[in-house]
Amino acid sequence: MRHEIVELTASHLNHIVTVAREADRVEFSYQDPRPMREVLEEMLRKSHRARCGLIDGEPVCCFGVIRPVVLTTEGHPWAVASRLVEEKGYRRVFLQQSRRGLAEVVKGYTSICNIIHEENSLAIRWLKWLGFTVSDARFDVGGGWFRHFEMKV
Repeated sequence: MRHEIVELTASHLNHIVTVAREADRVEFSYQDPRPMREVLEEMLRKSHRARCGLIDGEPVCCFGVIRPVVLTTEGHPWAVASRLVEEKGYRRVFLQQSRRGLAEVVKGYTSICNIIHEENSLAIRWLKWLGFTVSDARFDVGGGWFRHFEMKV
């Protein structure tokens, strides 16, 4: 399988919206009532850095970091993946490349943090594998239970 990490474009986002994992769709719906495409387009505009992981030319994940205010070294990472990352062959490539992708987008930050829907177990395992600390404390966002995650970089 051929793989690469490229600058994220609106075209990549349009594709990923059509093939996003159900767990990612659910998570987005709790956080924002707008259509997923609209939310992702805003996240792309606000991102300091945003990338797309391609396998054999197909977008399998989109990710980036939003800097909440100009004069800070804390970032808020985000990601959405296609259903392909749940398939064995694609999952292996995704995992191999995800550390490299994260390293690209977090350059210049001292810490990164965000929230994750507690039922998104695959993403929580991935975050821990990447080295994030995921809190046990839960809190309600739009009717769904979320947990905080963070990493010092």
